[in-house]
Amino acid sequence: MGIENYIITYIGEGKFQAETIDGPKSVGKNLKGIIGYTYFSDSDKIPEIGWNVTRVQLMTDYLPKVQRDVIKGVIKPTDFKT
Repeated sequence: MGIENYIITYIGEGKFQAETIDGPKSVGKNLKGIIGYTYFSDSDKIPEIGWNVTRVQLMTDYLPKVQRDVIKGVIKPTDFKT
Protein backbone atom coordinates (compact mmCIF):
# COMPACT_ATOMS: atom_id res chain seq x y z
CA MET A 1 0.00 0.00 0.00
CA GLY A 2 1.43 3.41 -1.01
CA ILE A 3 0.98 6.72 0.70
CA GLU A 4 -2.39 8.39 0.45
CA ASN A 5 -2.20 11.04 -2.26
CA TYR A 6 -4.51 13.62 -0.76
CA ILE A 7 -4.87 17.20 -1.95
CA ILE A 8 -3.67 20.03 0.29
CA THR A 9 -5.42 23.37 -0.30
CA TYR A 10 -4.70 26.84 1.05
CA ILE A 11 -7.92 28.11 2.65
CA GLY A 12 -6.68 31.52 3.82
CA GLU A 13 -5.47 33.10 7.07
CA GLY A 14 -2.32 30.94 7.01
CA LYS A 15 -4.30 27.69 7.03
CA PHE A 16 -4.15 24.64 4.80
CA GLN A 17 -6.62 21.79 4.62
CA ALA A 18 -6.02 18.24 3.44
CA GLU A 19 -8.81 16.39 1.66
CA THR A 20 -8.24 12.85 2.92
CA ILE A 21 -10.28 9.69 2.44
CA ASP A 22 -11.65 10.34 5.95
CA GLY A 23 -12.74 13.87 5.01
CA PRO A 24 -11.12 17.30 5.38
CA LYS A 25 -8.43 17.73 8.03
CA SER A 26 -6.43 20.75 9.14
CA VAL A 27 -2.76 20.64 8.20
CA GLY A 28 -0.30 20.86 11.08
CA LYS A 29 2.69 23.15 11.45
CA ASN A 30 5.23 20.60 10.17
CA LEU A 31 3.45 20.10 6.85
CA LYS A 32 2.82 23.85 6.59
CA GLY A 33 6.56 24.35 7.09
CA ILE A 34 7.38 21.88 4.33
CA ILE A 35 4.98 23.67 1.96
CA GLY A 36 6.42 27.09 2.80
CA TYR A 37 10.02 25.90 2.45
CA THR A 38 9.34 24.08 -0.82
CA TYR A 39 7.26 26.65 -2.66
CA PHE A 40 7.43 30.01 -0.91
CA SER A 41 10.83 30.31 0.81
CA ASP A 42 12.28 32.52 -1.93
CA SER A 43 9.64 35.21 -1.49
CA ASP A 44 7.38 36.88 1.01
CA LYS A 45 4.37 35.67 -0.93
CA ILE A 46 1.62 33.56 0.49
CA PRO A 47 -0.41 31.38 -1.83
CA GLU A 48 -3.71 32.49 -3.27
CA ILE A 49 -6.78 31.00 -1.63
CA GLY A 50 -7.50 27.78 -3.45
CA TRP A 51 -3.82 27.06 -4.27
CA ASN A 52 -3.28 23.33 -3.93
CA VAL A 53 -0.80 20.53 -4.29
CA THR A 54 -1.02 16.78 -3.91
CA ARG A 55 0.95 15.08 -1.17
CA VAL A 56 2.93 13.07 -3.72
CA GLN A 57 3.84 16.21 -5.72
CA LEU A 58 4.85 18.01 -2.52
CA MET A 59 7.24 15.21 -1.54
CA THR A 60 8.53 14.98 -5.13
CA ASP A 61 9.42 18.69 -4.99
CA TYR A 62 10.54 18.84 -1.34
CA LEU A 63 12.99 15.95 -1.10
CA PRO A 64 15.45 17.05 -3.83
CA LYS A 65 15.38 20.65 -2.54
CA VAL A 66 16.11 19.70 1.05
CA GLN A 67 18.83 17.27 -0.07
CA ARG A 68 20.54 20.01 -2.13
CA ASP A 69 20.33 22.47 0.76
CA VAL A 70 21.84 19.95 3.20
CA ILE A 71 24.69 19.18 0.78
CA LYS A 72 25.35 22.93 0.24
CA GLY A 73 25.32 23.52 3.99
CA VAL A 74 22.35 25.90 3.75
CA ILE A 75 20.64 23.77 6.36
CA LYS A 76 22.05 21.16 8.71
CA PRO A 77 20.50 17.79 9.49
CA THR A 78 20.35 18.96 13.11
CA ASP A 79 17.98 21.75 12.01
CA PHE A 80 15.23 19.17 11.59
CA LYS A 81 13.08 18.52 14.61
CA THR A 82 12.03 14.96 15.26
